[in-house]
Amino acid sequence: MTRPRGIRALLGAALLAAIAGCARPPRPGGALDDVAVRFAVARDHREAMLGALTGEWTVRADGRGTGRLPTLPATLELAAPDRARLRVSALVGVALDVLVTRDSLYAWIPSRHLAFEAPGDSLGLGSPAAFAGRVLGATWSPPREAWHAASRDSDGWRLGWREGGDTLALRVGPDGRPREAWIGRGGRGMRVRYTQWMPLRGESFPERSELADDSSWVRVRLDALDVRAQDRADEGWFARRRTDGWRTMGWDDLRSALERRGLP
Repeated sequence: MTRPRGIRALLGAALLAAIAGCARPPRPGGALDDVAVRFAVARDHREAMLGALTGEWTVRADGRGTGRLPTLPATLELAAPDRARLRVSALVGVALDVLVTRDSLYAWIPSRHLAFEAPGDSLGLGSPAAFAGRVLGATWSPPREAWHAASRDSDGWRLGWREGGDTLALRVGPDGRPREAWIGRGGRGMRVRYTQWMPLRGESFPERSELADDSSWVRVRLDALDVRAQDRADEGWFARRRTDGWRTMGWDDLRSALERRGLP
């Protein structure tokens, strides 16, 4: 699965007309311009909520690399763009605990006393927490040029652009909501589909997100059950686990393990 580098997305001035006042207003009757403005306004609302977000999700994974795994409850806490935490529960205790910071990723499997840690750059994620928020909150940021070159399809519009070494594509519906995003590098890619939405603080937020790599080595479905946007993040969300006596893996160890399981 591609691990694209998270970078600061560019916002087209034309998309910010309703909030920044620095771009020309949409043309009367211009369908694409209207969609672009709706997209930008909703995206900015969601991005603001990601600064202190907590909630309960269910996680279901399947694919060639994992087989079908049971659906498990999970708690996610986010303080984008700096920190995010996902705890996946098992029948007893926590099955997997993942903490991402501005520049690093940590993961713990308590039942095996196993820890993993790596700088984000080694995974192709310069800012893993920002990337997690982008995927979860559908805060993709196509530049102005991508909107100018957008093509119409049966359910909205298709856009494409580049960010550094990454190639991105986005499908946006007539309501301004992202339907699907794809991000790739070096011939590999990851696709995110947003199939259900829920109301949150006067705006829509992804209720069901489906992630998959292009080879279907792994597919993950996230279903939001109870999501809350707060005024500020709780510092206790991001406390590091103690791992005295645990085995600690790095990226090379993890990559070798994935290759043994058939990661293409």
